[in-house]
Amino acid sequence: MYCKSIHPIPSGHVKKLSAHMPHKLPCQPCQKSPAISAREERRRKREHRKKSSSGESRWKRCRSKRAEEEEEEEEEEEDRSVDGLLDGALHGAVGSSSESEHTSGSSVKTDSSSQYDLQTLKETSPSTLVRLNSTQRDAFEGKYKQTLCLSQGGYGTVYAGHRVEDSLAVAIKHVPQSKVIRTSVVLDGQLHQFPLEVVLLLMVGAGEGERGPDSSGVSVQLLDWYELGDELVLVMERPLPCLDLFDYIQERGGRLPEEEAKLILKLLVEAMNKVHSKGVLHRDIKPENILVLMGNDSLCVRILDYGCGCILQNEPCTEFYGTMQYTPPEWYLVGEYEAMPSCVWQIGVLLYDMLCGEHPFCTRADIIGREPYIPQQFSRQCQDLMRRCLAKRPRGRPTLDGILQHPWLQ
Repeated sequence: MYCKSIHPIPSGHVKKLSAHMPHKLPCQPCQKSPAISAREERRRKREHRKKSSSGESRWKRCRSKRAEEEEEEEEEEEDRSVDGLLDGALHGAVGSSSESEHTSGSSVKTDSSSQYDLQTLKETSPSTLVRLNSTQRDAFEGKYKQTLCLSQGGYGTVYAGHRVEDSLAVAIKHVPQSKVIRTSVVLDGQLHQFPLEVVLLLMVGAGEGERGPDSSGVSVQLLDWYELGDELVLVMERPLPCLDLFDYIQERGGRLPEEEAKLILKLLVEAMNKVHSKGVLHRDIKPENILVLMGNDSLCVRILDYGCGCILQNEPCTEFYGTMQYTPPEWYLVGEYEAMPSCVWQIGVLLYDMLCGEHPFCTRADIIGREPYIPQQFSRQCQDLMRRCLAKRPRGRPTLDGILQHPWLQ
């Protein structure tokens, strides 16, 4: 999130995050027994009660047979509900992209299993990683001038700035080395460790030169990156005029009308389709990470912040870094998730944010078990799409192409 171009912030002033803005923390799955799931535990307790003698349990003698039967019926109904969620989580359909067969995806500080040969990606030179990199602070300070702070959080700080030679507006992201996730990359037959966010930005931007605000790029472009001692510095384009989607919504009263939300959703889904076609999974889709470009009487979106992303894979992901309110329920239920259904879930939460001005879920329990309240003021087709994207079972959600083909977007 880095786009305060319409209303500049005074020098030295750090933008205060909204009180209800979600905190981005590494999500951890709920504790699981390796042998016994929650429903199996309840079933075991029921069997234990049946086998126990009447003298061992005083309260049992005081209960009527009908009361016991009703309790067992309620527990069995809950079991069936959880079974359905788990079945969907374990066997949800995944819409895979044409270039998603790279074995990777675990977001750990050093992921030796995440190897990606850049020579297999079209229009990307393996030397790009090295060519854009420098370890010289003088080289960075001589090429770019840093000005106001745009955003600050646990994962780093983003500043506005410009390139000295041509005054090109840039965003400069500083990330502590302790927060940097690395991945293995094959360069000229040799295995090297590079920051995963750098690799993902280069993958998404493969084949694109420097561009203007009206170009068809779907992600902000990485211009340079520097490893300066205890921090990683990323220099990215900052197209003007622009706002991140969170501030765009706030400037319009905290929520968007259906027609405007429909346009932004369509642009976002098309952008995510292109991101996936480059073999990248973002994993942290939310308003703060969507840049809205406002030029020539038309809107355009670009995707920000790949710090929680990973290389797309066909197998389920078993680690998650992102924002709690946008976490798919299957992660909490089984500790893993498929790429495409999780992406559609986050898009559904974002659609709800745009239309309702608030999150559909506030806690882990809400995400797992509560259906979202969808106001009746929206059109039936709009309500239908929100419910489908927020289906608890992953295989009950549409694909990205399915969203684009939904009647509400036609």
